[in-house]
Amino acid sequence: MRMLIDNSAASISLYVILNSIASPSVSI
Repeated sequence: MRMLIDNSAASISLYVILNSIASPSVSI
């Protein structure tokens, strides 16, 4: 369970970071 949660958190973090880099004009 912990591994799945950690993987999900990492995926979300990378997703948000990539989105921020791709569209810096959009702030979440």
